[in-house]
Amino acid sequence: MIVSAGLYHESTHWIDLELDDEILRDGSTAYGWAKIMQLSTFKRLTNADTYAYLGLLARYESLGWWLDPHLGRADHGVMMQAPAGWRPP
Repeated sequence: MIVSAGLYHESTHWIDLELDDEILRDGSTAYGWAKIMQLSTFKRLTNADTYAYLGLLARYESLGWWLDPHLGRADHGVMMQAPAGWRPP
């Protein structure tokens, strides 16, 4: 799955989206969930890695895993198993 996320990230640079790799205030590139969460809402929408993680999260949900909804945990990308009996939409 990680390879497909990398390919998806790179494809956002050359398809019609032409997204950027956003730069944080400390000069680092916004790669990875924790760094994406440091961006403003607008910058998240124009950051290529955001869409790679969207694809990963969609795949994990189909396998019965979600971002933990507890305060502060989703911001760090903490995953949790879906409740027993849950079925993907």
